[in-house]
Amino acid sequence: AFMAQRGRDSQSSEPPLEVLESSRLGPQGALNMGLELALARGADYVSLMSGDDVAHRDRLERQLVVLGETSADVVFSRPLLIDTDGNQLRDEVAPPFFVNISEESLYIQLLERNILCAPTATIRTGALPPAPVFREDLLQLQDYELWLRMLRAGASFVVDGVPTTSYRIHDGQLSNVGNSEGRSRLNREIMSIYCSELIGLRQSNLDPRDVHVASNYFELELRSARFATIVDGSTDRDLLQCGHWAALGRNEAASCS
Repeated sequence: AFMAQRGRDSQSSEPPLEVLESSRLGPQGALNMGLELALARGADYVSLMSGDDVAHRDRLERQLVVLGETSADVVFSRPLLIDTDGNQLRDEVAPPFFVNISEESLYIQLLERNILCAPTATIRTGALPPAPVFREDLLQLQDYELWLRMLRAGASFVVDGVPTTSYRIHDGQLSNVGNSEGRSRLNREIMSIYCSELIGLRQSNLDPRDVHVASNYFELELRSARFATIVDGSTDRDLLQCGHWAALGRNEAASCS
């Protein structure tokens, strides 16, 4: 996995890239390594990118302007969808990224699906949670979990309608879960996130009405058949106890934190 950070080269008009190579860290570990270095060097902003996507030349300039004009903590953009060969695809190929977004209740909108394209994000470092920023136990949904956690802590997000990143759609993406093993792993990650959020809502900067709606949603989901087989066959103590939270009552929730 690779992470890159901008630097300055007095002999070049283009900011050079410092490439960090890591082994056996996985995408989450590589992200955390890059973020740790950026923060140690006093970066005010960090931008996320995937190795198979393409940042447009004006991406950083435009997103910094948007952050300045809106005072938001994170700016995303609508992605320009491309295939393996770089050909543009229709927006309908990835509809969640093109829904109408209400910034006032974005947390609620995120409950059922991730509608934010992570490789388009530029973030004020002051809004990031303590390290490790990304949960390294999550293989597919580490960005989704981070967005929920940041919103719950009071961070503000804005989505720019102008594309600044070409997002590549292909069969090898981690988000593709075409087999039963992939779907099972995805459901375990969703269940773990729901458990963590249910506990986190106890101390939240969200509107109390959103806290009520979200709590009810998580409780109903954790009771659902969707997670029944995960709970019944789980060897993960935290997941097992979290999965039985709704039936056992609120006192059991502490075991999920």
